[in-house]
Amino acid sequence: MNDEVTELSSLKSSFINLKNIFDACIAEGSELHCLVKMEEILENLPRLKIKYPNLAKITHTSISFQPNNTISDVTSLGRITLKGSSMTCPKIMRKVNFHSGKVKLLFTIDVVGGSQISGIFLNGFILLSDYENRKVIKYDDKGTQIGERKITGKPSDVTKVDDMNIAVATNSAKIHLINAETLTLNKTITATVSVFGLCFVDKEYVTAHYQSKQISFLDASFKNIWT
Repeated sequence: MNDEVTELSSLKSSFINLKNIFDACIAEGSELHCLVKMEEILENLPRLKIKYPNLAKITHTSISFQPNNTISDVTSLGRITLKGSSMTCPKIMRKVNFHSGKVKLLFTIDVVGGSQISGIFLNGFILLSDYENRKVIKYDDKGTQIGERKITGKPSDVTKVDDMNIAVATNSAKIHLINAETLTLNKTITATVSVFGLCFVDKEYVTAHYQSKQISFLDASFKNIWT
């Protein structure tokens, strides 16, 4: 029993660590960052099975007490029943497959006349950048358009900065910081590199451009850290 308790405690610690990593990705990272961390977690699952080979053999033990009907029987107060059952993973967890699972189509958004569309899901809203029409478009969770904002330059990508703000790349050194709720322009930053693709991860901006064929890391003030 002591060995099983030790093994379960170690497994619980490993699980909490993986959960904390994933929770941090959801709170501060991008969708791509979450996917990368999920892949790392899935790669670690076979190692957990090797590390805890007896996990499937661990049993769940319960104790029940049934008292006698008469208090006068002092020779026996009742009997204790010890029941054991093997612990199994819930069926719904065994069915989950992040690699080959089916994707359910909820709805389709038609951006009329648009091209090179990029988008994110933020606080129950969908935000798309439309390169050809030079604007950012906002939709509700049913795909109904509820707002838009014209952009100076051609918006090539959009990323979440925090729960209230987004950053929009413009296939140039100009990056617009926009309030996601009101679609008001907070400010425009001139980066030290041209930006086509943009992603905000771990308080840093990861940028890419097809002409320079470079990936750059910028700090929160858009200063180049390294390329």
